[in-house]
Amino acid sequence: MEKMTQKQIFALGLVALEEKGINAYVAIEKYATQLKNNSIDTQKINSINATFASLASKGLVEKEKRVYNDKLVTFYIITEKGLANLNKEEEK
Repeated sequence: MEKMTQKQIFALGLVALEEKGINAYVAIEKYATQLKNNSIDTQKINSINATFASLASKGLVEKEKRVYNDKLVTFYIITEKGLANLNKEEEK
């Protein structure tokens, strides 16, 4: 199991909720209150992307570029390893 911060655990949970992937804009639109409650700055897209990207560096999510609202943005999709880690965290 990968060692994760509370912010990473929360972000991984958000990725898991979105079957087709999530990007920072969708995260803010749907989960702004929860992001703020987990100390993730919703005023800066880069803050959210950095948290998601840290999961990608651990192999817990995959990154995919897609068009969203006429912008090319990164979507994050949970991997099998990510699901396994999330399940281990939930068991704690």
